[in-house]
Amino acid sequence: DVFEGLHLWRRVNGCRSAAPDSMVVEGQTWLRRWTRCDSGRTLTLALHPGDHDDVPTDWAQHVIRWFGKLK
Repeated sequence: DVFEGLHLWRRVNGCRSAAPDSMVVEGQTWLRRWTRCDSGRTLTLALHPGDHDDVPTDWAQHVIRWFGKLK
């Protein structure tokens, strides 16, 4: 369950709220972000309509941006 995983990641990273700090839509992707975490990390949940066989055309761009932000 992805939401149980998020609960664990929020706890491990010391995120201050169960609710995301921001929710935005970029193309067909919904992004929920937790930015107020004691670890200094940002947790992001990216969702898109459909299933894993129906990936939006802009999904690859989201992945490339995510990889570019890794330290």
